[in-house]
Amino acid sequence: MTSYGEARLMDSPRANLVDDLTTTSGLILAYGIIVIIGGTVDLTAASAKGVDWSGSDGVFPPIAILLAQLTVTLFGLVSMFLGFQYVASRWGSKVTSLFGLGITLAAWFPFLTTVALIAFQADHGNVGGGAGPLQILHPTISVSQGEINSIALMGILGFWGYAGTVIGALTFLQWKMYRFFQGGASTYSATYYRSRLGYYGFLSLMVGALQVALGSFVEGMFGWGQLPSPVVSGPFFILWPELSITVGVCQVLFGFYILYRSTTPGVGPSTGNKDAGMFKFQVVAWSVFLISMGAQVLGQVSLAASAMPALFIRNVIGFALFPIYLDVLSHTTPENVTPDMFSMSKTVGSGI
Repeated sequence: MTSYGEARLMDSPRANLVDDLTTTSGLILAYGIIVIIGGTVDLTAASAKGVDWSGSDGVFPPIAILLAQLTVTLFGLVSMFLGFQYVASRWGSKVTSLFGLGITLAAWFPFLTTVALIAFQADHGNVGGGAGPLQILHPTISVSQGEINSIALMGILGFWGYAGTVIGALTFLQWKMYRFFQGGASTYSATYYRSRLGYYGFLSLMVGALQVALGSFVEGMFGWGQLPSPVVSGPFFILWPELSITVGVCQVLFGFYILYRSTTPGVGPSTGNKDAGMFKFQVVAWSVFLISMGAQVLGQVSLAASAMPALFIRNVIGFALFPIYLDVLSHTTPENVTPDMFSMSKTVGSGI
């Protein structure tokens, strides 16, 4: 069986370059599909009949929500297009990758809009209408403003963490495409990939801890078991507090494991094996993905008639699976990458 290291770097510098660009483009394509599905769902809701366009003080500007979802849909579509074009026909260049990077950076506008909407809902106490990123409603137990603010804050912090895995991952991938087309592949060493992997470990720890805290907070308010209506705060969706706590604990443990992996050496004589523990890491990552899908998406989101599972699936995929990509690169890339390892001496694709 070919080891990870033998499959990663080949004798031809151009083959190394094309292989890395193809893998990166494939992930851009996958993320584009994930984003555009959720963006289309949100866009449909933002433009649906019944939206209050009156501009009254108690209503968050619907035009901001509409523009935000248009931006999400646009950057998902552009990512899907650019990723597919390179994977299918090796079509790409500095210009196309720079364009994709610019559109991806614009996706922080929807993120900031959602954060503002959560804060707006909390400030106005508009949390019981069954709509928006902040929903807290119980038929018999009243919720104080302090509790609303606490739940909103955890949702905002969690949303920042999840945005880092979706928008942040796409920004990383688009920037990498641009740098490779520009001839800057030598900056992407094992040390660099390990630093990115460690960053994802921190995000997983943070979001997992927030999910545990929010699940425990909701349990303290409403008790164990299925809630009469879900508590939603940004990326967190709680129908059963115990399931949310379970998912959070898994994310925390996974975060610690990612941080550990960001310190381990790559494939080589010093590791004593051919895959440097990458297969074990992938088994754990896929297990976290399946647990999150089962306990979070299928076990809670899908059972709430008003919820949109697609909006939460993209978060689960980003957190559990993107670290696999970084882990492989951090353990199969040389510590010192020289320009002759990834060469553009021959034309790569048609480009523009």
